[in-house]
Amino acid sequence: MSKKRAQAAMEFMLTYGWAILVVLVVIAGLSYFGVLSPSALLPDKCNFQVGLSCVDYSVSSQGMPITLGAKTQYLQTTPPTIFSVNFDVINNLGDDIYITKVNLSGQDFTCMQLQYGDCSESGQSFVENSLNSQSINPYYSCLSIKELCAWSEDNNFGICTRASAQSQVLWKNGEKFKSHLGYDSQYLSILCYAPVGGVPKKGTKMKADITIEYSKSPPGSSALTRVANGNFFITVS
Repeated sequence: MSKKRAQAAMEFMLTYGWAILVVLVVIAGLSYFGVLSPSALLPDKCNFQVGLSCVDYSVSSQGMPITLGAKTQYLQTTPPTIFSVNFDVINNLGDDIYITKVNLSGQDFTCMQLQYGDCSESGQSFVENSLNSQSINPYYSCLSIKELCAWSEDNNFGICTRASAQSQVLWKNGEKFKSHLGYDSQYLSILCYAPVGGVPKKGTKMKADITIEYSKSPPGSSALTRVANGNFFITVS
């Protein structure tokens, strides 16, 4: 009787063993490529505090979009290590505000801090180190609007001037924050740098936190600075 049971068990393993092995290999493959990852099944989202509405958002692995007229170009390093996070956000706070600083943070990547004032850390100015040398370097992690407008005026680039620097960070009530921060772009674009694994792969998910500092009076005045926090979970395109 025991021999028959052992023989039946052996026949079952020989009959179905290969099928079970194939199923396990398929599951392992799907898991390796992230198909079975719980995060891959979650929907994209973009959340800000009450008063700021995130209408649209994207992450582009092409690089930093620069739109001049009807043509959009992408700035990229070789090999590719930079990507852009783009937001379409509306000011519904009820007042016109001035953006003084925008900071984006996430895991395994760093992003360029956008601010109105001069870059305080020596050697970190994107304008001073990248624009003056006519090359893009993501290591320079601070983009100052005052520095950018001064550079634009001195080089007749036409982005902005010293006198119009404050208007570049004015965010009117009921309007999108676009075509500001020195870039003629449809969205607020933030440059990020991923040195370890390179740019995020298309179709993968990424998440990060964003902080926007603002005031109700022009920068440089004695107005109090306020902070708006947000976060997003986006599929890379």
